[in-house]
Order: sequence, then C-alpha cells, then structure tokens
Amino acid sequence: MSSPSASSTPPDPCGTGQLDPGEECDDGNSIDADGCSATCKLEFNVLFVTSTLYTVPSLGGVSGADAACQSHAAAGNLRGNFIAFIADNAGPSLRDRFGDALGWVRTDSKPFGDDFISDHVLYPPELDESGSAVGATPSALGEVTLPDSTCSDWTSTTSTGLIAMGDPTGGYQGWQFDFFGTCTASFRLYCFQKDFHNPVRVVPVAGRTAFVSETAWLPSGCIAAADAVCQDDAQNSGLPGTYRAFLATSTASASSRFDTSGAPWVRVDGIPITSLASDLGRSNGRFAASLQVTASGSIRGNDTAWTGSGDPSARGTLATTCNDWESSASSDNGTSGTVQYSVFSKALGSGPATTCAGSGIYLYCLQL
Repeated sequence: MSSPSASSTPPDPCGTGQLDPGEECDDGNSIDADGCSATCKLEFNVLFVTSTLYTVPSLGGVSGADAACQSHAAAGNLRGNFIAFIADNAGPSLRDRFGDALGWVRTDSKPFGDDFISDHVLYPPELDESGSAVGATPSALGEVTLPDSTCSDWTSTTSTGLIAMGDPTGGYQGWQFDFFGTCTASFRLYCFQKDFHNPVRVVPVAGRTAFVSETAWLPSGCIAAADAVCQDDAQNSGLPGTYRAFLATSTASASSRFDTSGAPWVRVDGIPITSLASDLGRSNGRFAASLQVTASGSIRGNDTAWTGSGDPSARGTLATTCNDWESSASSDNGTSGTVQYSVFSKALGSGPATTCAGSGIYLYCLQL
C-alpha cells in the first residue's frame, strides 16, 4: 500500500504549540483569554464608549471611573479587565495605567489601533458596550494633559481647570482633543481593556483610493489646478488611476464629480471611508473613518481641507469656493473642514469662514 501523499496529511490540531496554516497563533493550550484563543485566533483588547453620561461628582475619581467601565463591560457581555481613559495627579500616569497592553478593537471587532496615543487611528472609537454608535455628542473625557486638567483630581466642580473633551467619531487627535470643557460638564467615558499585547491586523478592503493631499493648496487656476495636485500626489506614491479633488463649485456639488454607484473609497492603509459609494452624497452624513491619511501613508492631525460646501451633495457659491477656486485674495472666503473628523459637519465644514489667502489648507483626493 502506498504512503499517503503530503497534501492529504491533516494539519496539527490547535493547541500543539506549533503554528500551522490557518492558525493566527498557537500557544500550546486550549484556553481562551490568554492572548491566543482556544481556536488559535489572536485575541485583542476591546475599546468602547460608555452609553451613559457622567459628571465629576458622580464619577468617584479614577477608581470610580474604572468601576463604571467594568460595570458597562459586564452589561455588554464583554469579558476581561477594563479601565477608564482617565488619570489624576496623585496616581500613575495614563500610560502607566495601561501597562504593556497593546492592540484595541471596537465592539464590532473593527480595529481602533495599537497604541492609544498613536497618531494612526483606524476606525473611530464610537461604539458603546452594546455595539451601538454614540455619535459625536455628548463628548467623551479626553486625555489628561495638564496638572490642572483633572478638576482637583476629580473632586471639584468649582475648579478653574479645564478638562479635555474628545469626539467619539474623531480620528487622530479628534477623539481625544475636540475642545476643553469646564468641570461642570457631562461626558462619556472611554473604556479600554488591558489584558493582551497583540498588534491589530488590518484586512484591506477593495475599492477606489482616497487620501488627503501631501501639500497645502492655495486656490488659483480653478478646480483643474486642484485636480492636478491630487493626480501628482497619486503618481508620486505609485497609485494607479485618475484622481480629482473633492471640491464643490458654484455649478456642481463635490459628490457629483464622482460616480457614487461604483466601488467605495478606501484609504491607503486599507480602511474604507465609505461603506457604500453612495454614502459620499448624503446630506448630514459621515465618513466611516476620517480621511486624514495621505497618499504616502502619513497621518494629518488638526489640519483643514478645502471643500466649498459642508454638504457633499450641494453646490457651493462664489462666496464659499474662493470665487470658484480662482482667488487667493484675503477678501474672499472658502469653506473648509477638519481632516481628523468623520462627521460631515466637521470634516467638510459648515461655513465660508476660511480666507482664501489662508496657508496650510489641504485637499481631499478621490479616485474616479
């Protein structure tokens, strides 16, 4: 009788300590919650935003915030050790409170990022413990940055200090630092599990490419000049295809310049900015993730991008498009949005408040 071929030899079972095809890990046991599951899949820390609001008096300090996160995790059937994104001036720093924990996913398993202070936020942390989206407001408690930004170590509403407030739908910087609030504010808590040390994995999504420009653009030469900036960035980074700037004019909306019945748009890091291409034309809509990654993969923070209209499906006016992108005069204005946010009201802007002579304003670039 002939020996069985190598291709018919079954792989070693999970739990042998040997990494076999189809296994993400194999730590030699069949135990969950140790970083490698009983089915040889990597386990990641979970991040969520609390579904309820808190105030400084109701918080109970750092320990009370941690207890609140653990309670919310239990209510959402989330196992593990959870702590709040909070610190005070008497105890360990925020970073020290996380120990060597690394790699977080949301409650829908979509990756948030590896390091909570990293500039590379994949999906915004906007889901609560049950998986529901909480929206941009009310805000969540952001990172402690100054000695007086803890409301007297979370004991006083009369403290003159200011606390960082984050936008749960924000990307880099925005999810932590949207604005500074007073000690009388109400806020959600960000809750982080701290059990595992596994870098998250991104499975790239197929689609058309989208990025924010590498360089700022001073309006001149009409919209064709903006398109040329996007095309140059794509070619310099080896991205195939034809690209246009996501800009409105006085005669056309930004979304009308693109086929919104085709494939969705995806950042160069593999994260889609739209679930469906048609999402790009929705009034009062949002991106699935902030469009703040350049063609080369760099991350932009609190930067702005020209749009011409806060509504992607609405035309601009001469007063909101720097005279149809011909003028860089300080007497003319154009609408711009902030790239670190995903909701259109912030990402695309809400008014013609930016002077056309303003420097440091970028472009959103989308593949046709």
